[in-house]
Amino acid sequence: HKPPQVGVRFDGPHPGGSTLGGVCEEGRGFFFSTSELAKADADGVGDKASEEERDKQMMEAMREVLTEEAEDGVPMVLVVHNVDKVLASVERFTAFKAMAEKLSPLKILYLGLHSSGGKEKP
Repeated sequence: HKPPQVGVRFDGPHPGGSTLGGVCEEGRGFFFSTSELAKADADGVGDKASEEERDKQMMEAMREVLTEEAEDGVPMVLVVHNVDKVLASVERFTAFKAMAEKLSPLKILYLGLHSSGGKEKP
């Protein structure tokens, strides 16, 4: 099971960058796992309070990256894979919406992708 990932496209190439699955030029995209982001800042307790703190830290990290990269006015696209899992709770969705509203002067397009896991519905 792959954890949800967030993809960011940068204006210029970055070391270790990718094409974000073919949606941008080589080296300009970067995926990061939301669970890795949370683990990097987690205190290891695993209770509800630490989960909320990890969510806040994840949103703050995304806000910082988006702000730094979009300050020069170049449009950006933030692709959130498995958006139904990444923003599953009301708290996460509310925090993401608040972050997007704060960044509204910047030129950022938010794309949320949902996959059915390859199971076709009749």
